[in-house]
Amino acid sequence: MKLALANRSVLVTGASRGIGRAAALAFAGEGCEVHLAGRSVPDLEAMAEQIREISGHPVHVHAGDRMQPGEVDRLARDCRHVDILVNNAGVTPTGPIESVTGAQWREGVKLKVLSAVLQKSSAGI
Repeated sequence: MKLALANRSVLVTGASRGIGRAAALAFAGEGCEVHLAGRSVPDLEAMAEQIREISGHPVHVHAGDRMQPGEVDRLARDCRHVDILVNNAGVTPTGPIESVTGAQWREGVKLKVLSAVLQKSSAGI
């Protein structure tokens, strides 16, 4: 698919596996400079190497836990010139809905949606 994205830069969070990995590969295939964010340094480095080999485009690794103080701000500073954001990080609970606890849902929402807000407030939610 050609989306006229050549020479754009994209930040993909949760980039080392699953949907994030597929998105990063697709954007690299479109000619984008890719920024990979996630927690696993080995997985991100392997993904970066794979993209470099396939596309020849620049790839940047941003490892860190976005729930830790200052991590979202650091990522924002490091990626301030990015054109496209794919906010894919998260630990969405899986399995039958009746087996997912309220605590699991809250944890998933905290990482997926609220991590930037929580960085600014020590009170949390």
